[in-house]
Amino acid sequence: MTQSTDHALSHAIANVGRDPAARADLVARLLRWEDYHQKDADGIDLRETVTGPIVDALYSHDASVTRKLASGLVFTMAYRSKIAREFAMGLEPLNHVWEPQTSRLLTALATTARTFVFGGAYAGDQAIPVANVMAKHDGKVHCFELNPPQLAALETNARQNRLSNVIINALGLWEKAGFIELVGHDSHAWPRFVARRTAGAFTVTTVDAYAAAAGIDTIDAIML
Repeated sequence: MTQSTDHALSHAIANVGRDPAARADLVARLLRWEDYHQKDADGIDLRETVTGPIVDALYSHDASVTRKLASGLVFTMAYRSKIAREFAMGLEPLNHVWEPQTSRLLTALATTARTFVFGGAYAGDQAIPVANVMAKHDGKVHCFELNPPQLAALETNARQNRLSNVIINALGLWEKAGFIELVGHDSHAWPRFVARRTAGAFTVTTVDAYAAAAGIDTIDAIML
């Protein structure tokens, strides 16, 4: 296959992906094909080599993927990572956004928690389901996130699920207050503490300092 043909095929698949119903139907068919043929693939990961790249092409005209969870929550995330791909290809009923066992543990803790802290809340893949559980007993979820696109997604997910108990902070949590720089891209970024504010630096605080300023006496659970 020539490069021009490969480009034309990707473009054609992307055009199919403009229709959400057609995209959902094709993803479902790809999942069935993957499940049937993986056992005879001689160790080749069909998700990485066949079905995944096709789904990537389906979403190339759409910057985000939105799905409804079994709980009734609607969740949106940017389609630019394997996390987003796995979310888009997750089988129904979809009980989690990412990391199913972690999600089960956190939502179990949320049933009795009054105050929950998320350091690095990302788009809310764990924080939003926790807030949904805690809203039933007026519990509060305090989220900390530095990445601007993920902050925007977190705000979107809280708003579209009408979760007023999500407190979003454009701050980082650290062992001491000050500033950090993010090195790397998106979900692969890591923090580096710096002595003073630079053009790309973010403010960080400590859990104790934040709790004191917010008048929080007890924190029931922390997810970092």
